[in-house]
Amino acid sequence: AARVLGTFQLHSDNFGRFMVINDSMSDSQLGRLVQRLMEIETYRLMSLLALPVARKITPALNDMDQQLATITQALADNETLDEQTILAKLTNIAAKIEAFRAHSTFRFSATKAYHQLVLTRLEELREDEVSGHLTITEFMTRRLTPAVKTCESVSVRLEDLSRRVDRASDMMRTRVELAIQSQNQELLSSMDRRSRIQLMMQHTVEGFSVVAISYYLIGLLSLGLSALAGAGYSINKPVVLGIAIPVVLATVFVAIRLIHHRFIRMADRQ
Repeated sequence: AARVLGTFQLHSDNFGRFMVINDSMSDSQLGRLVQRLMEIETYRLMSLLALPVARKITPALNDMDQQLATITQALADNETLDEQTILAKLTNIAAKIEAFRAHSTFRFSATKAYHQLVLTRLEELREDEVSGHLTITEFMTRRLTPAVKTCESVSVRLEDLSRRVDRASDMMRTRVELAIQSQNQELLSSMDRRSRIQLMMQHTVEGFSVVAISYYLIGLLSLGLSALAGAGYSINKPVVLGIAIPVVLATVFVAIRLIHHRFIRMADRQ
């Protein structure tokens, strides 16, 4: 019904050209054909807007991919790492990826949508092949589809890198938490040892306290006996003091132990 000829190249005035040779189309059919050709060319150009973005991002993605692979390999080999430095690198990579995603996600999504519109308009042309010439559909398949696939590949790679960074960050956080738990365990063990030493020192002090308190009580008892003897009472002071010493020692020891157990019960209740 009609033939469409074009080179998909810009002329000196920076415009492209299509020649439509009408053989048997009505005016309305010819108008729809021209409209579809204009839409195909417009959507083709719109779908290619993301290609420079993909080319610009690709070298940075290669570099971040290599850094992430090095970090992951070091984690797999269980090497001694500076956790803070590694986490800082992972945070920097994650920030760059999110910046790239924020800058390119809309454009990559638009490329996919415009490419689908181009394919739809090409189907509506219902082309037949002319000997010696490419069809528009064949040209688009050869030249446009690889560019769109490149953009899709970069978009998928961004998502994959983001997930890998998240997993590496989780592994690093787990490693840091295990190190902190090990340090806490050592700290608790050290505190337990100090507590046992303090308890032994406390028992030693309690022994000295029994002797000291008993000494002062015996001294007070000696003063009391001296006062009674001075008052005229017949008291064998050395015998009374000799009998009182073990009694006072035992009484003071039992009293201190009772006080000690009372504080332990109070601590257990709390």
